[in-house]
Amino acid sequence: MSGRILCPVLSCEPVHGNDVGCPRRLCNERFFVGLRLMAGSRPSPGEWHLFQQAIRRFVDAGLLETKDGVLRLTSRGMLLSNEVFQEFLTS
Repeated sequence: MSGRILCPVLSCEPVHGNDVGCPRRLCNERFFVGLRLMAGSRPSPGEWHLFQQAIRRFVDAGLLETKDGVLRLTSRGMLLSNEVFQEFLTS
C-alpha cells in the first residue's frame, strides 16, 4: 500500500479543464454533506490526515465529536456550523 493515495482529496487534478469532476471538490462535498447530517460522516483516512488540525481544534472546543470513526457536529457545533465549515474550506 506504500505510495498509494487513500483519498483523491490529497492529489486533486481537474478533469477536462474544469473543476466539476475534481476529486478534491467531490471529496469536500461528501465530507461537508456528511457533517451536516445528524449521524455525521465517516471521513476517509486521507480526510482525517488533511483536516487533522482543524478536527482536533474543534473537538477540543466541543464543536465536533468523534466516535467509532464517525465525525459529527455537537449541539453547540450545529449552532456555529458555518464557522466550522469555513475552517475546513481554508485547510
